[in-house]
Amino acid sequence: MSAPDVFVLGGRQIDPILPLEVERQQIEAKVDALDGAGILDSETEHELDARIIVLEDQIAAAAPSSIGGAIAVIGQLKRLSEYEWGEDHDKLIENLLAGLRRLAGAGGAA
Repeated sequence: MSAPDVFVLGGRQIDPILPLEVERQQIEAKVDALDGAGILDSETEHELDARIIVLEDQIAAAAPSSIGGAIAVIGQLKRLSEYEWGEDHDKLIENLLAGLRRLAGAGGAA
């Protein structure tokens, strides 16, 4: 599943990665809060982790169209750095480079 090329919010085009990253961060914060309160059960943790995986797959499938999107992709690449290098890393870098080239060609406009 991939993110759309452009996401429209209030008639304004924004990087499709940004709402995905915001949702991912919100879910991580929820997991941390539930875990910190000692009320995170395994079923809820599994459901939230599954949603994070979907969001990360969507982020990895998109080329960023803003600096914020590029930062989100770099953050995901950093989170993956604890694993052996693989296709996920390659795809993130390919899309990051494509997005940065797009930004450079547009004078850096998001």
